[in-house]
Amino acid sequence: MVGYLELVVVVVVVVVVVVVVVVVVVVLVVVVIIVEVVLVVVVVVVVVVVFKYKSSRRVAVVVIVVVEEEEKVVVVVVVVVVVVVVVVVVVQ
Repeated sequence: MVGYLELVVVVVVVVVVVVVVVVVVVVLVVVVIIVEVVLVVVVVVVVVVVFKYKSSRRVAVVVIVVVEEEEKVVVVVVVVVVVVVVVVVVVQ
């Protein structure tokens, strides 16, 4: 009977770990997709602004700032996701 209970516990732990890993991967993929979409939008906006105002220096600075901010946002989101996953695993 003890062996059976241990087996059940191991199976439950493995299932929980697999589910958590899948959720983390899905969330990261979604975040990457969102970031890609945002960057594409930024590039389109920049192209429009360049054609409209023809001041490429200012636009280049704006693009660099926006892209750098985007990277910070991604890092923050990833850190938050990892922390949440760790907390959930520890609580269970």
